[in-house]
Amino acid sequence: MRYFIFCLMIFVAQPSIAAGQDRYLQPNKVFYEDPQEEDVLKINTSIGFTTVLEFPDKPSMVTTGDSSLLQIEVPKNSKNVLIKALRDIGETNLFVFTPNQRFNYKVIVGDRQDVDYVVDVKEAMKKQKKTIKKVPINQIIKMAQNYRVLRDSGQINPRIFVQKDIFKEYTGPNLKLKVIEAFSNKAPHYLVLHVVIHNIQYTPIELNDKNSNVYVNGERFKPKFVLFDSTKLMARQETDAWLILENTYISLDNQFTMGVGVYDKEYIF
Repeated sequence: MRYFIFCLMIFVAQPSIAAGQDRYLQPNKVFYEDPQEEDVLKINTSIGFTTVLEFPDKPSMVTTGDSSLLQIEVPKNSKNVLIKALRDIGETNLFVFTPNQRFNYKVIVGDRQDVDYVVDVKEAMKKQKKTIKKVPINQIIKMAQNYRVLRDSGQINPRIFVQKDIFKEYTGPNLKLKVIEAFSNKAPHYLVLHVVIHNIQYTPIELNDKNSNVYVNGERFKPKFVLFDSTKLMARQETDAWLILENTYISLDNQFTMGVGVYDKEYIF
């Protein structure tokens, strides 16, 4: 399951935002995972009022399903998100991303007596907080590399650690990229992209994880971790690579590709 954000997306820390301004940016068409119902907090507001969401960290991105219902503001140098209703009645989803977490809301516009004026997100989430065991990244990689064996032996729950075949191939002037498959771990959320990089030149190259990125429907995401089976590729050789995104909540129902770091450059497919 996934939802499709197409109405509004606010990036808070983009270099293109002028000082002192909040800017509404055109959305990139990225599919995100649906949150579990118990992870969604209901927020009530009303036209003529402002609801303030207070976060422990500065939000990096805010999305809502219906931009005609809500005006969303993130003041400069603030950890707060301001919600103002644009119509008398309605409801929509709202997702606030911080560097370490996604917060999920259903915003209901209705009676003024029900308005939530200030919501301390950290305190509100404590009431429904689930204990999630942190899975080490090296374990996630091993689960992806040995997925079929572990699944068939019952050591992986395929509803929690989900695999999807992709089999897309891209060819550039120096490299060929094969996107083999992607994996998603529900909680905590990891997305693993498995690719094969083929050096089609007649000279060796050296791969660089720092300049390697995941691209989802044209939008760039910086991996938490990149693993190359071999960083040095001789002429006409290939290697497998594993890229891990953490807490992005990106769905497997996307088009994935990669920017391959070679020395100090990035080759984008």
